[in-house]
Amino acid sequence: MHLLLSSPVHVLICGRQGNDFAEDGESGEMKNLGYKMRAEGETAYEPDVLVRLEAHKASKKALAIPVAHIEKDRTGVLAGQSIPSPTFDSLARPLLGLLGTTQAAMQSEEEVGVQDAEALARQEWERTRRSAEAATEYTGRFALAESVAELHRIGGELQPAIKARLTAKDLERVRRAYATRLAALQAPAAAPAAEPERNGS
Repeated sequence: MHLLLSSPVHVLICGRQGNDFAEDGESGEMKNLGYKMRAEGETAYEPDVLVRLEAHKASKKALAIPVAHIEKDRTGVLAGQSIPSPTFDSLARPLLGLLGTTQAAMQSEEEVGVQDAEALARQEWERTRRSAEAATEYTGRFALAESVAELHRIGGELQPAIKARLTAKDLERVRRAYATRLAALQAPAAAPAAEPERNGS
């Protein structure tokens, strides 16, 4: 399937229709969930367009009319439609304008995994950088606070949403800076040194 999807040509995959049965969780009975193509695994759902053909009869005596049910269409042009007596003009032509001359190469699960890991690493690096910047900003502002009231006001800006963006290490650094500055502002002023007694003469 990987080879077909990566090929520089358009591929039509034909298969017989089968019923999709599954066991009901409550009753334990087998129920018909719908239809599937008799093929391996998710074969029918890999391509960009999935069409299910069936013969429809309005009555027992009427002639059967082929109907194309568009089960899947990544282009969105035909998605969800049922086309009676499908022809090239009604089924294929609407998609022609969207077909390119080249096919994007399909990636293996390993390649996708590597790309996902790299994307996650970039996101984590960016989060760490922003966290460090925010922590540096608040620790600096705490150090410059000239009163307990001003320190409380700055600390009040650290809403839960902002704290959630900080890493555990940076959040601890901010809390220590706050506590250190609070202790310094609340410390009583040092008493003036007593003048030495003078010996009278």
